[in-house]
Amino acid sequence: RLPHNVVDSYLKNIESIQRQSDRILARKLYSQPLYLRNFFELGAEEIREVPEIQDEAAMKVIGDICPTFILYCADDHWAEIRFLHSIKEAQSAKRLPENIHMECMEHLVHAFIVKPKMVTQVVDFVIRSVASVKTSSMVWKVMDEQKEIPIFQSKL
Repeated sequence: RLPHNVVDSYLKNIESIQRQSDRILARKLYSQPLYLRNFFELGAEEIREVPEIQDEAAMKVIGDICPTFILYCADDHWAEIRFLHSIKEAQSAKRLPENIHMECMEHLVHAFIVKPKMVTQVVDFVIRSVASVKTSSMVWKVMDEQKEIPIFQSKL
């Protein structure tokens, strides 16, 4: 078991958690055996289930229904940058629609939500993505037994 001051120093200086109350909460969470067990079980489950190939069929279904925006982190083991390249390749080969848009932020990490400076950059990506949809009125539809059913309507 590490002394609290060592953990606190790590959280403040390495993980950039500046507020003492946030560091105390993080320390309490990590010091609970049940939390640690659940954390490692979830991590192991995610690692086992990370796909080795991009699911083009799913991406086509989503892309056919609505514009899609995907943000990648350069060094992410869950949503690897190779998926960005495989989507671009599939778009070039006309297997996926052009309305699937991707961006990679080199410095972004998968756990950006705990890095306040990164949250702002992700929010900016979301706002830019939504604002880039230029149409004044759109209806996104799915096919059900050969007829279109509106699933979302937006007036921008």
